[in-house]
Amino acid sequence: MAPRHNDIVRWFWDRYLHWKYQKCFASIHFDLKNAIGQLNPEVPVILVPNHISWWDGFFCFEVQNRLRPGSGIFSLMLESELAKFPILRKVGCFGIEPGNPTSVRRAFMQFRDLVASNPYRTLTFFPQGKISPLRQRPLGFLRGIEILSKITGRVQYVPIGLHIEPMNHERPTAFIYAGQPIDSARTEVDHKTLETEVTKILDVASLNAPQTLLAGGVHRWI
Repeated sequence: MAPRHNDIVRWFWDRYLHWKYQKCFASIHFDLKNAIGQLNPEVPVILVPNHISWWDGFFCFEVQNRLRPGSGIFSLMLESELAKFPILRKVGCFGIEPGNPTSVRRAFMQFRDLVASNPYRTLTFFPQGKISPLRQRPLGFLRGIEILSKITGRVQYVPIGLHIEPMNHERPTAFIYAGQPIDSARTEVDHKTLETEVTKILDVASLNAPQTLLAGGVHRWI
C-alpha cells in the first residue's frame, strides 16, 4: 500500500504523541540550530538518525514540524511493526522487509514517485536498519541509503543524533540534535560519510546533554 497523509488523522496523532511524551519523558530538548534556515524547499529532505528506541520515528515527526513545516513526513519502518499499528499508514509510514529485495525496491520507488510529484517532501530513513544500543560504535550504517539516493536523485541529508539519558528523574530526558544539511548535488555522500556525521553529533551529545541537564539547562516540552 502506498504511503499517504490524512490531515485529520495526523492532527489527532500529533496530540496523542504529545500526551505520550509528557507521560513517558521528564523533558524533551531539541537543538536544531545547525539545520534551521539551511534547507532548499525545492529539494527533498532525508532525515538520517541513529536508531536507539521505539520513539525515534516519532521524534523525527517533531523535527519535520520544525525544519520543514507543512511538508509531511514519510517514514520507512519494518512491515512487521507497521502491521501492529496500521493507523500509521495514514500519517506517511510505509513498510519494508529488509531481507526482501522486492520489498526494498518497491518502498524506494514509492518514495521516488512522492518526491517527483512534490519535492517539498521529508523522509526518515534509519541506516542501521534496527534498534541498537545508544553507545554502540561503530553505528553500523548499511548501504541502503546509497541505493535510495540513487533512485531518488538530488536530496538534502540532515544527520540526526538521538540521545536519551535517565539522569535523576523517574522518567528519562530525550535530546534531539540536527547536524548541518548535506546536499547530494554538492557533496558526494555514502553511508560511511553519513555515519561519521551522526557519530560526531552523538559524541558531543554524550558529553554535553547530561552536563546541560545537571546545570539546569533549558528543558523544552513539545
